[in-house]
Amino acid sequence: MDFSGCTGRVIENPNEVLTVALEEAQAWRKKTTHRYSLPAACQSSPLSAGEQR
Repeated sequence: MDFSGCTGRVIENPNEVLTVALEEAQAWRKKTTHRYSLPAACQSSPLSAGEQR
């Protein structure tokens, strides 16, 4: 199955299955890498001045 578009589709060509799988893996790696490369300030919730001691 290819879920990369708006709708899924059944892929019958084995070569195309491998190509789609590699493309989806690459897309997931890019998303994961981007998530972990964000600065720490963006990932944590800021504390107000009254909460910091």
